[in-house]
Amino acid sequence: MSISTTVQYSPDAVAAASTDPVDVSVQSFTHLFDQGEFALAVDTYQRGFVWNDEKVKQLIDDLLAYQQAKDQSLPYYMGTVLLHRNAKKEKRFIIDGQQRLTALCVLYQILEGKLPGNCALTYSPQSARRIRAAAKIFTEHGKGLKSSL
Repeated sequence: MSISTTVQYSPDAVAAASTDPVDVSVQSFTHLFDQGEFALAVDTYQRGFVWNDEKVKQLIDDLLAYQQAKDQSLPYYMGTVLLHRNAKKEKRFIIDGQQRLTALCVLYQILEGKLPGNCALTYSPQSARRIRAAAKIFTEHGKGLKSSL
């Protein structure tokens, strides 16, 4: 299974505030983390991880349905992710797509036994509880998921 996303990428804070073009590309989940000189992070103004059990189960069902589809010529599309490259802080901050990326990082951890490279996602204790709950759901309900993010 291949998971892809459209990434809209703001080169830095100055460019984001100007009329400079935004870099748009389609990337796999692992390439999103592995590429770039800066780690992927969640900025302090972002809300914590709030996906409930049903949202996690919906993602599992979607991924299982994709894996069972006869035609997998196109990768599973996880949606658009908007990033902001902050050279001063040496991070790529997630502007949009943080909930999906967090859930997929939890799944990646379960399937691969580690987090993706260049992952600097940090959360509050309340978010950590939701992340542990999501991990439990992935473990219990996502047994058929393959390790090929």
